Amino acid sequence: SQLTAFICDDVTISDNLIYQTTLIPHMNAVNCDVETGGNSSMRRMKIYNNTIVSCDQYGIQIGDRGNGGFRFDGLEIYNNIIVDCGTYTQTGNISVLIDVSTSIPSLKIDYNLVGEYHTPRANYRYQGQDLTLAQMQALGYQLHGIDNPPVNSIFVSYTYQGSGNNLMLKAGSPAIGAGLNLGSAYAYDITGATRPASGAWDVGCYVYIPP
Repeated sequence: SQLTAFICDDVTISDNLIYQTTLIPHMNAVNCDVETGGNSSMRRMKIYNNTIVSCDQYGIQIGDRGNGGFRFDGLEIYNNIIVDCGTYTQTGNISVLIDVSTSIPSLKIDYNLVGEYHTPRANYRYQGQDLTLAQMQALGYQLHGIDNPPVNSIFVSYTYQGSGNNLMLKAGSPAIGAGLNLGSAYAYDITGATRPASGAWDVGCYVYIPP
């Protein structure tokens, strides 16, 4: 599946499982992008607790392609798992792309788990520059983020674009307890399981429930 929009004001994208089992060229998982400039905006957009796996291009793309005129303010990207996105080798795409010609007021990116294993490369691009986690943190982003943990440590079972994947969290997953508590409005995961009222949350769309 792909979620795409040009007007992203007051949009919340949360608790989704987005993945590919068959190659779909040029697919972004979450895309708020403008090609012509001037008429699009992204204000108060929230991207929370999604699990995004095996997408051909960007896991999350926010951009104006250098056109300007794209009205930005208040983007929050928290508690997402983004694994093996940005594998489209023709353009060297990337997991998290913030490709804008101006700074975004109140931009918040943190508590995300990002891993590239199928086609390893930089996990982030911001204002035209490929960045490491340390470079993102120097800008004040992903201060509590996790980069490239062992791929077999995250999910119950996972192979790149595998049809039999179980993308729930396995025991001991680095995503367990690594997220930000976002409050009662986001207290249920994709299955309806309850997140704790206090303390840290799990990253991704699934709450870990011990067997």
